[in-house]
Amino acid sequence: MFKKVFFLLSVIFLASAMQAQTVDEIVDKHLEAIGGKDLLSKIQNVVMKGSTQIAPGQEAPVSITVVQGKALRFELTIQGMTMVNAVNGDKGWKIMPFQGKKDPEPMTPEEIVQSKDQLDVTGDLYNYKTKGNQVEFLGTEDMEGTEVYKLKVTKPDGNMIYHYIDTESYLDLKQSQKIKVEEKEMDVEQTFSNYKKTDFGVTLPFAMGGMMGEMKWNTIEINTKIDNSIFAMPGEKVEKGKADTKSSAKPKKEKKKKESSK
Repeated sequence: MFKKVFFLLSVIFLASAMQAQTVDEIVDKHLEAIGGKDLLSKIQNVVMKGSTQIAPGQEAPVSITVVQGKALRFELTIQGMTMVNAVNGDKGWKIMPFQGKKDPEPMTPEEIVQSKDQLDVTGDLYNYKTKGNQVEFLGTEDMEGTEVYKLKVTKPDGNMIYHYIDTESYLDLKQSQKIKVEEKEMDVEQTFSNYKKTDFGVTLPFAMGGMMGEMKWNTIEINTKIDNSIFAMPGEKVEKGKADTKSSAKPKKEKKKKESSK
């Protein structure tokens, strides 16, 4: 009896160890494919500018500015009207002109939580253990003719997101998760394609498909100067250095004039 129990425990332990090894191998190769851990650790902010198709033959300018772990601003302009979603720390605000709301208003607590989930530009697979994320390998699947590894990421708050990683390139081709919108749960998918190496050195997707159609990025800048005021709700006092220490130029130290000795 003891031998049987020991054998079963050994099998369970071995399976668990193999699972962990498989996850770490996939994650490590994925991170290496997009630039490596060292380069990812140096990202302070990302500014993406491009367009999204809102109708056949009609595109609208869109931009996303993210300060790693601190602030975010999303803009979409259609027929002269600009929708804005912005988060700065624990605060969030929005302008929804397409709903007849042209004045800025605070986000709901639920909207702030969902937006803050987008503040990690390094992704939830980078340093996933330190971030408290649990990653499971769910096997391989066929994604429109491409074999992908399916990884399940469970975040500390219980939210789950699935990553579909190309078994050859190790690039992330799709992510899916459930989100709540006005008390209703929705399945959301986002696809990634047209990967290019940025001037900074990391490889990122310049095309993203999702609820708002396909977004195509013309430029992706990393660690550029950002004005903190873009994250503050109009009329709100801006705290210097709140969003990004790199975004505002450091004041130059005045050189003390030497007194001439007579």
